[in-house]
Amino acid sequence: MIPNEQNPEINNNNKDQDKTQDIEKIEKINEIQKEELEMRAHSSGMYGLDIIEIEKLMGFYKERGTNYLDLESIKEMGGPEGIMSKLKTDPKNGISSTENRENDFGSNKVFIEPVPPFCSYVCEALEDLMVRILIAAAIVQIILGITLGEDPSKDWIDGLSIIIAVLVVTLVGSITNYQKETKFHELNTVQNEGTTYKIIRKGIPTEMKSDDILVGDLINIMVEDIMPSDILLIEGNGIKMDESSLTGESDSLRKESYEKCILIKNENNSSKIPSPLMLSGTNCVEGTGYGIVLAVGDHSQKGIIRRTVDNAQENSQTPLEKKLESIAENIGWFGMIAGVVTLVALTIRFIIHYLKSDKKYQKDSAIKDFINSYLINYPYDIYNKALKIEANTPLVNPKSEISKNVLNIIMLSVSIIVVAIPEGLPLAVTLSLAFSIKKLMDFKNLVRKMHACETMGGANYICTDKTGTLTKNEMNVFRVLTAKGQIELKETIEDNETKALDKNKNVKNELKIREKHDIYFKNSNYWDQLRIAVALNVDGQIKELENADINGDTETCETKNKTDKAFIDFLYRFRVSISEERTKYISNKNFYKQIPFDSKRKRMTTFIKHDLSQTGYRLYTKGGAEKVNVYCKNYLDPETGTVKPLGDTERYFISDSIQQFNKQMLRSLYICYKDISEKEFENAEKFKNSEILFILL
Repeated sequence: MIPNEQNPEINNNNKDQDKTQDIEKIEKINEIQKEELEMRAHSSGMYGLDIIEIEKLMGFYKERGTNYLDLESIKEMGGPEGIMSKLKTDPKNGISSTENRENDFGSNKVFIEPVPPFCSYVCEALEDLMVRILIAAAIVQIILGITLGEDPSKDWIDGLSIIIAVLVVTLVGSITNYQKETKFHELNTVQNEGTTYKIIRKGIPTEMKSDDILVGDLINIMVEDIMPSDILLIEGNGIKMDESSLTGESDSLRKESYEKCILIKNENNSSKIPSPLMLSGTNCVEGTGYGIVLAVGDHSQKGIIRRTVDNAQENSQTPLEKKLESIAENIGWFGMIAGVVTLVALTIRFIIHYLKSDKKYQKDSAIKDFINSYLINYPYDIYNKALKIEANTPLVNPKSEISKNVLNIIMLSVSIIVVAIPEGLPLAVTLSLAFSIKKLMDFKNLVRKMHACETMGGANYICTDKTGTLTKNEMNVFRVLTAKGQIELKETIEDNETKALDKNKNVKNELKIREKHDIYFKNSNYWDQLRIAVALNVDGQIKELENADINGDTETCETKNKTDKAFIDFLYRFRVSISEERTKYISNKNFYKQIPFDSKRKRMTTFIKHDLSQTGYRLYTKGGAEKVNVYCKNYLDPETGTVKPLGDTERYFISDSIQQFNKQMLRSLYICYKDISEKEFENAEKFKNSEILFILL
């Protein structure tokens, strides 16, 4: 074995590979530089930042290491204040002008390709190898049947039957795919139009679609919001982001403002220092806040990935398509070999038969000529017996039938090839997939591509999200558990809407249940504590209505958190104004502190100054019911409104009820409160739920 250093051929190959890699790197660098020059050439120069610098900043975050280049880059840009100044964004009022923003930084509109014409689906179906072989076989069969067949009036029918089978296969697949693509296009349009974000522009909070968001806009961030763009967090409250859709990181990542990130970095130089940067396409799982939009559309991180995927995307075949193509190829080769073997065998047979026939013909012709020459007047019966042929039968020259015999051999060989092709196979596969789509539609599953049924049919295990996929992603408060017993609410709001819809299916009836609270909660003190606890522990954007709606409501509270939505509907059911409760207790930042829901703590807690509290401070909390017996030692009596100790009987009743709720697939949450000291209020972040007062579950 010769070492690489002593083998000149290997060294030359390595050098060639290195040169090729260097050339590719240089070409990539040139392409990047060319793109940067083009971007800067189109820039108006009105802003202190350009899209290249912003993309580099987001790139530093994605490649974050222990040097924290993202924080250093923000510092070089002058911090959040410097970035807002360069983007001409007011910290309170947002942008005042949209001039040249879309030209300099791009648009957030996602280009959705229109539904391809029906003809394109037909052409796609005709690209199948099996279908092409069938078409070729049908054409050959029809031509040979009409021109050289024994009965031209019927021999073309076999070829036509193949054409009909191909048409059925092509039309069924094309129509199905076209209809499903149209439906998906409509769903995407509805989804894009339905998703809105709260943007502050020109000092006015406005609900905007993601398509209308521009670089420099101030955007509110709420739980379950999917970031429409790359964002720099200005102020946040316990925000955690799920970046698994972009980075594959399963753990939620904490986000803090730039100032807090620097403080944490200076205090503890660890790998868990948060970042103020938020990537487009990631999901806010906890907390609230607001930030400034840095990059949109194709220049955001989600857009960059989308561009890369689109450029590298290739039309890959499904396993079934690969198998069918393999079968078609094998059958084609088998038919071809059988046809060639038949052709060779029949040709050899024809040659041998021709030589014998020609020899006999020569002999019979000589006898005939002899008789004609010397025995002209000889009786015909003796003449025929001499040639050993029947009367009046002429001699046939084998040369005159060569072309006919050769054509018969070719037709027979081609027929073998055609017969070998299973024209019913593509039809059977297409019809079975179309039938699968119809059955899935009966279960309200819309399949975009027919061959997806094949993939689903081959799955042994499916890992799926539960909420909104296996369930309706809608929640209601319909059962209340106190320490004394259960309260069943009469009818859910959704059931009421459904009944109204059944009466008039063309018009959606927005009438919802509104009733007095004392039907279920007779004690005023108990109701007051319950009302305040729920109103202060829901995340939602309140919008005042100019006129009362059909239900008499003067406000709406919108949230993407389905649990909070259930509590909001619960309060509005009893005509509670959430804005009044918030104005009274949490309008002044100095008088309250809020700890958002956390997947580890499994609770949300609000600390407030409370005049009726003996200590002057009180906390209200809601959370997962599994730890209610650990946290609570007392309960608020729903009948008298007084505090009583939580005995063994009450604890057993609560634990047993929770188990029953779990068996019924119900989500259980506790509502509790506690009077706290001023010191506990000041150290709210470190507070542990101990000896809180049970209100209800």
